[in-house]
Amino acid sequence: MVSDPIFSMKIRIDFSIFESPIRAFGNATGELQVGSPPKVGGSIKLLESVDTQGLHGFDGSLRVTDINPVPGQEDVLFLEDVVMTSHEAAKALASRLEAKLNLFCVEYER
Repeated sequence: MVSDPIFSMKIRIDFSIFESPIRAFGNATGELQVGSPPKVGGSIKLLESVDTQGLHGFDGSLRVTDINPVPGQEDVLFLEDVVMTSHEAAKALASRLEAKLNLFCVEYER
């Protein structure tokens, strides 16, 4: 994520990853530095286009669906769900998010 050198804030994010429109794969959560305050309905760019190659179904950005302010801590942003094309694609996305952003991705038990 690219941050504005003048303004930077830490946020926590949380979103679900699906391997099909009806089958959940897991969840991603963690902290990010952003260059401007996010707003509900706005989007957050998680990965640059070069980092989304091979991740069909994910362009690198997610829409903010809700913000939960937490006094004395980072705001928690709930992001739209990501729907991938297969279990393998969802697993590849989770691996990429962990490697590039240090997010914590949990694959649900089957």
